[in-house]
Amino acid sequence: MLTNLFDPPSLAIRKICIAHNGGLKEEYVNPFHVNLTQEQLVNLSSGVTLPDEMASEILSARSVGEAECEKFRSERLKSNKVKFHEQIEEKNPFVQQLKQKDNS
Repeated sequence: MLTNLFDPPSLAIRKICIAHNGGLKEEYVNPFHVNLTQEQLVNLSSGVTLPDEMASEILSARSVGEAECEKFRSERLKSNKVKFHEQIEEKNPFVQQLKQKDNS
């Protein structure tokens, strides 16, 4: 709900709270709710829990990216083991599955 720019701040906050309590509460997941499980990743807009395989893929993305960055630097910048412009190997298992389906 949009508020009028000329409303006093307290009235604007009240209007937002009324809109929140009126319908948004049932439609969206509150990421700060105490009963929300902390062991699983939950889509905030739909409330759907991600499967464990996808969650572990997302949670490990930073460490995998850092390892791949270091591999790139050591193989292509620090040495000539691989040519700089060679294609980078695809590591994402979901993309690999899609490629296999396309080839079959």
